[in-house]
Amino acid sequence: MFHRLEPEITSAETRRVLFKRSEDLNAWDLALKGLWHLHRATAHDFARSLELLEEATHADPGFALPWSFIALARFEMALKGWTGASGGSVRDTFRGMLAAADTSVELDPSGWMGHALKGAGELWTNSDLPTARLHANRALELNPSASMAYHFSGCIQGFAGDLDKAIELQEKVYRVDPGYPHLDIVEADPGLWLLLRGELGESSRHLARALELNGRNLRARQRKIALAGLSGEAEVARAAVKELCELGGATDEAYLRGRDLILSRSGVFRWRSES
Repeated sequence: MFHRLEPEITSAETRRVLFKRSEDLNAWDLALKGLWHLHRATAHDFARSLELLEEATHADPGFALPWSFIALARFEMALKGWTGASGGSVRDTFRGMLAAADTSVELDPSGWMGHALKGAGELWTNSDLPTARLHANRALELNPSASMAYHFSGCIQGFAGDLDKAIELQEKVYRVDPGYPHLDIVEADPGLWLLLRGELGESSRHLARALELNGRNLRARQRKIALAGLSGEAEVARAAVKELCELGGATDEAYLRGRDLILSRSGVFRWRSES
């Protein structure tokens, strides 16, 4: 699942971004070496990538691209946390992602990747839906062919309460890039949006597809539990809880409150717990 990153990183659009290279050839070299390790996507390579990219920012503090790659590396590490793999604290990783994306956008407001990652960071770090939508929209304006931007924008729209728009945007990920490396995450999202719309059969189909693509997708498993509960399938729910716990996923109410706080703020969903 993590053997490659979004193809737009090597697309014509990003090659144009890469040509905005630093005047400091050492910073440029460090950034490319950092990107190489980022593509390898192992725990060791993520750590080495961040080291090299940090060095690039010190070599040329005005060079925006390493900051985008730092934000991207931290996003990939956060996804590892969502799949039960070692990725450190997901919340802390997203904070680091947002900080790097902030710097990237400040240094180069025309960089789509910085805006896309800042949008996702604002969603998962600050639950700031208006700011998240602003940057997600800007990323798509700058690069209408970026599958990652459609993925993030759909997620943000869903948590902002526009479920139809969320589904529409995330369907475009397939058209832009059928081989998008995080399709299991993309499938888990309409699983939630359709569940909230009451379309339980379609929700089940998307969640099953997400788990077919990646059986360790904790978000899909959490949503499968909610779906089973709403469908009155007690045995399925109990089995899903057991599987989630075995993978290291959280099932406690405090955790789920935090996860669904954004939906509560958007007015799409109200948390209800039994006394």
